[in-house]
Amino acid sequence: MFRTAKNLNPNLFQLSYICLSTVSVSEFYHQFSFALGLDYSTKKTLMFRNIQERLVHLFKEKRKTFILAIDESQYLNTGIFRDIKMLMNVHFDSFDCFALIFIGQPYLASILEKPVHESLKQRIVVHYNYEGLSPDEAKDYIYSRIEAAGGAHSFIDEAAVHAVANFCQGTPRLINTSHDRCFDSWYTTKEKYH
Repeated sequence: MFRTAKNLNPNLFQLSYICLSTVSVSEFYHQFSFALGLDYSTKKTLMFRNIQERLVHLFKEKRKTFILAIDESQYLNTGIFRDIKMLMNVHFDSFDCFALIFIGQPYLASILEKPVHESLKQRIVVHYNYEGLSPDEAKDYIYSRIEAAGGAHSFIDEAAVHAVANFCQGTPRLINTSHDRCFDSWYTTKEKYH
């Protein structure tokens, strides 16, 4: 995600990433206000209005689209989903002045399927379910991590690369964990005998 963010034109887009999703509605408004550079208030109605005004200002005056990415969105409570829908209501039927990216585990889709979230779900334009890296992508990913650490492809046997890729089923986090453990073990063994 951050690699993609670096490719966004800062004159056209402003991206903010929220990684703490286990918060109350009020705390969510504080995070959103902070992301927009706004002072936050103890009054939800004031923060709501200020957020909408800033989003419209960015879009109409600065010609900039604000992008809010919320990680672990499956943990957002119903009140936050409801308020996000309302934040998108005023003035936003005629133009989209901000983009929202929900990032979460697969069961986020089933949460959004609930009738209470129907109107929010209708506003979601793109649904993407990440299935993991293909075997070739996993192999390239493993070699890229070795290269980033200053190693060569010959550092690891190709059969071991395939074993890791198959065992981790294309999940980068599992590949990273297995690499870290293998390299720690290799380094500890090397130090022990030298």
